[in-house]
Amino acid sequence: MRLGIVVLVTACGIGTALAETPARRSDAGSPVWPWCAEYSMDGAVTNCGFATRAQCMAAVSGNGGGCYRNPFAPSPRTDTLPPRGAVRATAR
Repeated sequence: MRLGIVVLVTACGIGTALAETPARRSDAGSPVWPWCAEYSMDGAVTNCGFATRAQCMAAVSGNGGGCYRNPFAPSPRTDTLPPRGAVRATAR
């Protein structure tokens, strides 16, 4: 019985960790990462496989490339923020 609970809790933890990854899935099921690296000035070599801007900048460091937001990635979620000027309820 205890082993079953441990396995269930572990599986839930792994599932939660995988669900929190920054890559979004496209309709085709492949991940869509939010940052792209452009390795050449003419734009011929790009890689849109970076989770953060810092990760992308580290990849292009020293070769004259640059980073930009992936135009095909969904925009970051903003629905969790309260609207500007909203009064926040406080617990008493």
